[in-house]
Amino acid sequence: MLSKLQPPLDPEEAALIRAIVADPDDDTPRLVYADWLDEHARPDRARLIRVQCALEDLKTEERALLEKFGAQWIEEAYGRYGGEDHRFHRGFPEEVTMRFRTFLDHHATLNEYTPLRYLRLRGRLTDNMDDDLATLSRLPALQQVRSLEFDEPGVALPHSNYGPKGVEALASSSYLKGLQQLHLHSSQIGAVGAQVIANAPTFHNLTHLALTDRRLCPPDFDALAFLRSPNLNRLKEAQLGEQQYGDHALNYIRAVPNPSGPDAGPTP
Repeated sequence: MLSKLQPPLDPEEAALIRAIVADPDDDTPRLVYADWLDEHARPDRARLIRVQCALEDLKTEERALLEKFGAQWIEEAYGRYGGEDHRFHRGFPEEVTMRFRTFLDHHATLNEYTPLRYLRLRGRLTDNMDDDLATLSRLPALQQVRSLEFDEPGVALPHSNYGPKGVEALASSSYLKGLQQLHLHSSQIGAVGAQVIANAPTFHNLTHLALTDRRLCPPDFDALAFLRSPNLNRLKEAQLGEQQYGDHALNYIRAVPNPSGPDAGPTP
């Protein structure tokens, strides 16, 4: 807790802070203050000032480079495959949205120019999306993928009909053990499909999970019991149906004893 009574500033330090307040867009007074902090045995605060000033400069340079060359670099990596919503991570367009069929046809060569780590898939291969997910789960190209999403949230597409069988196929994949984010926008997953995820060792590394099936609600689905699953103890964000849970909420849920557990008392 912050003290209500702050000690008076050193006059020299106060003057340096006034210079920063007078021109907050200029880094120079901040860097001068950082030098003063170093000279007065406060190197950590000085380091933070320099790091954050440098980051702002780098963000400006990043935007300029992407505006000038981004389209060219995306074309080099994905020109043969198309796709959209490309995003760069640490210098490479590792994030892409593409058609399911395109990914299936070219999965073996997609990593020639860039790591593929954030993948959103749209469309279908056959009339049975569960079978499509089974086909996908056997592709070695998934081994580097850290975020996997099917269809966009809020879009009710007729082919978003995969259910527990498709989820089981993903859960059985030996190529998805490094997955950290999973977003499934299907109205057919239900409590059975959710339980597959909760029990699957494949998904033990998940930090973000979105299941937008609106049927994931009482009385058929116990969200709190699901979120207490030991297999999902790394989750930092979750969406179940229309309910969203952040890191603080998840930590609280895990800390509260499960009233339906083996040690629970009788229900009145």
